[in-house]
Amino acid sequence: MTELKSLALTDSEPGLFSFAQITHLMKVEFARARRYRLPLAFVVVVVDRISDLSRNFGYKARDLVLERFHAILRREVRSCDYVGRFQDDRVLLVLPHTDAEGARVLVNRVRRAVAAQEFEFEGKAFRVTLSAGISQFRDRNTLFFDSVRDAAERAAERASQAGDAVLVLEPAEPAAKS
Repeated sequence: MTELKSLALTDSEPGLFSFAQITHLMKVEFARARRYRLPLAFVVVVVDRISDLSRNFGYKARDLVLERFHAILRREVRSCDYVGRFQDDRVLLVLPHTDAEGARVLVNRVRRAVAAQEFEFEGKAFRVTLSAGISQFRDRNTLFFDSVRDAAERAAERASQAGDAVLVLEPAEPAAKS
């Protein structure tokens, strides 16, 4: 059995790649985009104020929100896109053949679907919002996939700090020329 299949069988979140798997897929897609000059976008999506949700409603409510959020993601992405766990409250999307505008369209569709969900836990109703950071590979001088991923992560952090339901685009930094 291949290592990737083995990891897939032990992953507890159906439909989401583990951190190790998504990292491998990022490397593969980055190499393909770089070699063939194809567009590639990475998106880090954050459930806004997830720690407040845990504090106010408990971890079961938090898990309910994350489960529904992940189901919406799986429904909205294309079959060629990859969705993986990035951190506890963050999800990473690897979007081959997608530029920043295409990523923005997808993220806004997911954000609207999540915002339309009404959650109820122990008789209390609430809604959640998403923020996201997008980065696009566009420069063959960008040598490493993690430059694009890190840019998406920085953008997600800026979006989270700016408030609820914020989308930030941050370009990846190309390698320094000597």
